[in-house]
Amino acid sequence: MPKQASTGTQLQLAISDVYTKVAYVTDISGPDTDGQFFDATDLDSEYIEDGEPVGQVSPGSVTAELFYDPADATHQAIITRKLAQTKSDWKIVFPDDEEIAFEGTPKKFAPKAAKGDGIKASLEVKLSSLPTYPE
Repeated sequence: MPKQASTGTQLQLAISDVYTKVAYVTDISGPDTDGQFFDATDLDSEYIEDGEPVGQVSPGSVTAELFYDPADATHQAIITRKLAQTKSDWKIVFPDDEEIAFEGTPKKFAPKAAKGDGIKASLEVKLSSLPTYPE
């Protein structure tokens, strides 16, 4: 697979059944799915056997950094969903139009103002099911 630039990657939120680009995103991370394991080490073990899968995967989270605009409709929609704890459909769309689709609820939307910088916000979306990756 060839390497590709991240420029043009979008975080999208379904608003009224239409996927809408979240404005002013500068960074997207995740989904950070996490497999669950148990420690099977016993008194006869020669080494620690803590890599036994339990068969479950935590869906994890998607995080993003963005320039915050209180008047922007997508930022308002995220805050509304966070306060109401509403699950929504989301996508990360890459420049080649491949996408990662997921359902989740905004867990965190934290505006930040710092000297010498624009007003920003940190976003965390907690996934409610496993994401769908490109095949």
